[in-house]
Amino acid sequence: MVISIGGWETGPLNYHICYESMEELKNNHLQNCKVLPTRVDLIKQMPQDSIGAELGIWDAEFSRVISKIIKPQLFYLVDTWIDMDLEERLTDNFIKRSKNSSYIKRKETTESFLNSLEDNYLDWVYVDAAHDYDSVKTDLLLSKDKVKDEGYIMGHDFINYDYINQFDYGVKEAVHEFLHSFDYEMVYLTLDPDGYYSYCLKKSEKKAWLVLFYFVYSSMEMRDIKMKSNP
Repeated sequence: MVISIGGWETGPLNYHICYESMEELKNNHLQNCKVLPTRVDLIKQMPQDSIGAELGIWDAEFSRVISKIIKPQLFYLVDTWIDMDLEERLTDNFIKRSKNSSYIKRKETTESFLNSLEDNYLDWVYVDAAHDYDSVKTDLLLSKDKVKDEGYIMGHDFINYDYINQFDYGVKEAVHEFLHSFDYEMVYLTLDPDGYYSYCLKKSEKKAWLVLFYFVYSSMEMRDIKMKSNP
């Protein structure tokens, strides 16, 4: 449901105020969240020499940032590249200049790419492809299975409305719904000066401890059974 207040305003300043009807985040979703200045600072929090994917490349400018900071062991660059100039002149040139065979270009939809991966394969993913609610929701749901339990799901444009290009975005709604539906929390949020914020989600530590406890408990149970059966 979308409620528009004011609609398109007339006069020298045209703007569209759009509020998404979404469930607000709770304290448990944000209790460990750290605010960072920019998305570059967010990338600095990611593990070095890791396996990751950037979904939505555009001009490969941020791909260069990721490459320089993380120095990925394996780096997937995923886009449909409707603009051939952006693909050939910028993305292909970046991969060629990197001289790194571990940088893999995948010209396909994000859904197709993520479905091609094994579960628990990626250390991180950066979602910046289509920004409508359904597309972001799909990318998050698939990333949940493809990113390791200790990994990170990052994304760009954590906003409701793009005032420069005058588009409604469904990113915040999809992220809020994801956090309410699964045992994840937001661990980083950026406040970039341009207003296009980034987010970073991770499985809650409580969930990780429960999994570890269950594993240890199960191992102890199996040991006791073996000891009883072999006095």
